[in-house]
Amino acid sequence: MNRRSIVSIVLVVFHAALFGQGPGQWVACSGEAAVQNITTEEAQALALRRARHDAVERVCGVLLQSETLVKDFMTAGDFIHTISYGEVVEEKDVQWETETLPSDRPGSPPVIVLRVSMNARVVSREGKPDPSFRISLKLNKTSFQSGEEAIIRV
Repeated sequence: MNRRSIVSIVLVVFHAALFGQGPGQWVACSGEAAVQNITTEEAQALALRRARHDAVERVCGVLLQSETLVKDFMTAGDFIHTISYGEVVEEKDVQWETETLPSDRPGSPPVIVLRVSMNARVVSREGKPDPSFRISLKLNKTSFQSGEEAIIRV
């Protein structure tokens, strides 16, 4: 690779990093998770994921889509989909709290709840979704266990 190619690649990468996402918007957000049938690390990850989701919803809003499946003139199912188009690009002032709640059942141990609050910078994704976009793919299996490798063929 010659020197001109390397300089071009570096300029493209820096341009995308500096100008591609814009400044974003800072917002206070929070999330929580109960340490119940999961490890503390899993509860921390879940609380952080919920806080990030909260931040994106506050900045970008929520797109709501509803579908109703009718079979033989009877409702067979209602499907409600929500999605927010944004991304958390920076987090600061992350604070953790724990709370111990009494159990609903007598004789059971109390429930520990992890709460995280932070400030997050959210960047809204540009553009609108294309409802006519389709993709055809195949997986190597029909069902997977946690940690198994999935091979996707497009």
